[in-house]
Parts: sequence; structure tokens; C-alpha cells
Amino acid sequence: MAGLASRFSVASIADSSAVLYPKDNAQVFDVAKWKAGSRENKLSEFPSAKVGAKGDLLQGIQFSHSSIVVDATNSDYTKHYEAKGRADLALNSGKHYVTANKVALAFHYGEIFDLAKRKGLQIGYGATNISARHAIIIAQSMGKEELTSVQALLNSATTVVLSSLEQDPALSFEQAIEIARKDGILESDPSIDLDGWDAAAKTAILSNAIFPERRITINDVSRTGIREEKAEKLIETARKDPTKNSKVREVSEITREKALVEPRLIEASSALAVAGHSGVVSLSSQVSGEIVVKSTFPSSGIALTSSILLSDINRIAAAMS
Repeated sequence: MAGLASRFSVASIADSSAVLYPKDNAQVFDVAKWKAGSRENKLSEFPSAKVGAKGDLLQGIQFSHSSIVVDATNSDYTKHYEAKGRADLALNSGKHYVTANKVALAFHYGEIFDLAKRKGLQIGYGATNISARHAIIIAQSMGKEELTSVQALLNSATTVVLSSLEQDPALSFEQAIEIARKDGILESDPSIDLDGWDAAAKTAILSNAIFPERRITINDVSRTGIREEKAEKLIETARKDPTKNSKVREVSEITREKALVEPRLIEASSALAVAGHSGVVSLSSQVSGEIVVKSTFPSSGIALTSSILLSDINRIAAAMS
């Protein structure tokens, strides 16, 4: 922490209640501890701090002396123009943009990256698609026509639910969901994971990163969640013949013609046949064949996301120096 404090300073912090301008880095850590103490703690109630005007929560982006804006807001798919507004404001204010919020890029990837390019600024978005961030680097290093398709598991919550059902056939679907919830990997609104919204958002972002000429949005991603009848039938099929050891997984598929998310029955030998806190991206290349990037996460939630955000901040800061 001391190393970070000596290298960076925080110009402003905002939540849904207020913008706060910390007097020093020690106060930043005090705010972080205070906010972590309870979800009910609001910046507007933080003791002994100068709090900016509450009427415009975006003023910290526009008027602070920061070089990088970090967006760690919750992903609300009904407010994508609001999410895009934060990205646009950061870039139009001459600030690099680092985000864990998938919404803006899931709906407006092309527009946001076009703006960043015009402004000569960088976007850090590894935390929006943690399972795919290393695969994106590999894919973008290939020749334009070399990569043909991608298959991936991008949502760990559904993998936890489905692998739990495999490991204990006596479990009900609701019990498997409860395991994911207690594991801390399920969104507070479980429909985001279970109905494929999170995977579809990540699929749209990944598609735009590796096939940028397509410029798709989440609305172009065909989406089938694991609570639908198709998943139920596939689970029954897998259970009928356990000797095959087949798996049901929520699979993303991307080509130059399509992008989809759906539950699929996969062979035990497949690169996608992983369990628990794992993500996989399988790149199909004309020259190199299949390139598999697998990530197994020892933790989930805030700690993991924060680590990736810091990685993006460090990368951009290094490029600035």
C-alpha cells in the first residue's frame, strides 16, 4: 500500500450520494475502510471531510486534476447511456478511462474507443472481462484474417452452478444457485448471471476487441440463460449417461458472422470442461490451430476486480511516464 501511496494520489471519490475531495492519501484509505464497513455508509455522511456539491456527481470527473478516471460502479443494463456518459466525460476532459463496468462497452464499444483514439487517450477494461483479458492480447497480436472463431466460458457464476449440479446430482437448481451466492460469485441480481446478461455483455466486448470491424452491441448477441428449458434438457441428458462424463456449460461463441451465448453439452475432453472459479477462452486460428487461455481464480468479487483495475492503472501510468 505504501508503494501505491507514493506513486499515485486520489483527486476525488464519488458514490451515489456525493463527491469527496480527500485532503491526502491517508484520508483515501480512511474512506475505503469506512465504506467497506457497511453498504449503508455514504460519502455524504463521511466525518471530517470536505464534500463537493451533491447536485452533480460527475464533477469529480470533469474538474479534478486527475489523469485517470476509474469507474467501479455497478453494471445496470437499463442505464447504458448514463454509463457511456461517464466514459465520454472522462475522455472529453482529457483523462484516461479505466472501468470495471461492462455496460458502456457492451452497448457503445466502438463509439467510446473512437473517441479515445481521437483524444489520444487509453482505455483500461480488463476488469470488465477478466477471463478474456489475456486472450484479447493474444488475439490482437494475430494477423487480421488469422483468427477464425472463439469459444469461451466468460461467466464463472454459471460454471459454479452447473458444475455443482454435476458433482452432486441430488442438488436442486435452487440449491446450486445458493452455493454460488454463498461463494460470493453471484450478482446481487442473480438474473444478470443466470439469464446470460453478464456473459452476453462480455461476449459483445470480446467480439469488438478481436473483430472490431463488426462493431456489435449486446443487443446483437443471441442470449439463452441456464434457467431456460434448453439448459434443463441438457442437464437431464448428461445425467442419463454419467459414463460419458459430459458437461453442461454456458458457452459464448464468436465468429465474424455471429455472437451468441447458450448452454451446451460438451465433452469431458473439451478445453471448456472446467469447473468452479474458472474461465476459458479457446481461439481458433488458421495458422496456429487452437490456442487455449485458461484462468482459475483463487478469489472472486472485489479483491479480484481491484487487482485488475490496479493493473490497468499501472499500465497506463507507465505509458504516461
